[in-house]
Amino acid sequence: MNLYSPMKAAGSKSLGDSFSAMAHLARDMKWHVQVIAPLGILLESEDLLAQSPVPVVIDHYGVHGQSRPDSGEGRRLLGLMRRPHIWMKLSAPYRQGDDDPLRTEPDREWLSAQIAAAPDRCVWGSNWPHPNETTKPNDAMLFDLMAKWAPDEATRNRILVTNPATLYGFPKS
Repeated sequence: MNLYSPMKAAGSKSLGDSFSAMAHLARDMKWHVQVIAPLGILLESEDLLAQSPVPVVIDHYGVHGQSRPDSGEGRRLLGLMRRPHIWMKLSAPYRQGDDDPLRTEPDREWLSAQIAAAPDRCVWGSNWPHPNETTKPNDAMLFDLMAKWAPDEATRNRILVTNPATLYGFPKS
């Protein structure tokens, strides 16, 4: 569900407008619902997401913008992430609403807080093909940067292998 990108978000006012129908469909298909929305929209629907009958994947670090993890909004997002069915996709750090459209690294404070809140429910994504971005980042570069922001092998393995296998029902090796 895209409530972030201008073309997709124009007709939607809230997550609740269609989340229940999408969750019902996802439950029948044994899928999850992926949501990309600015932090304010996510928090307006906090109870709805918290009570979802299916797993929910929040995309793009929760599009936290200028909010900080220790702010009221940040604490609410991290609290939501502690729910056993809420996942975070660590993708597109350049979509955080800051002044740098070429930002390729996630905010370290947010990243640490999100991994601490849900170490077994964070997954990496490249956001390929980077729709609506005038300067498309290099996916290999974004991937390689993970060694910098997740320097220990156990964390990288969890984010890249173990957690996605659990979310998507892949065999674990």
